[in-house]
Amino acid sequence: AYNVTRVFAGENIESDCTFKTVLLNELTTSTELVHQALQRFQLQDNVQDYAIVLHHLDGEEQILPPYEHPLQMMQMLSNISSMEPLEVPSKHDSAGSLASLLDTHQVDACMILSLYTSDAADEGLG
Repeated sequence: AYNVTRVFAGENIESDCTFKTVLLNELTTSTELVHQALQRFQLQDNVQDYAIVLHHLDGEEQILPPYEHPLQMMQMLSNISSMEPLEVPSKHDSAGSLASLLDTHQVDACMILSLYTSDAADEGLG
């Protein structure tokens, strides 16, 4: 089964959109997710020049290696099945405001994915 999730544009990604939705399943790798995000953001760059960064609501940020399975990691680190679904207003379209909304609902196990160039991710995420 596929899941729909948002990948937010990192600070160094030039886009008119704050995020793009992507499809992933438990077998989708970080590299495949980067490829899909590049297509969604209409970037013609090399997949190896980008990384997916996992933002935990506690402030921790983690660069996902190319072979990692983001959905498996998110499911492992959070108790998704026991969380009640949140109704997220459409105005909450940035990683910060979404994190703020989730934090006010005490969903501290939820995580946010962002696309960064590899250089920015290696330099401490901007």
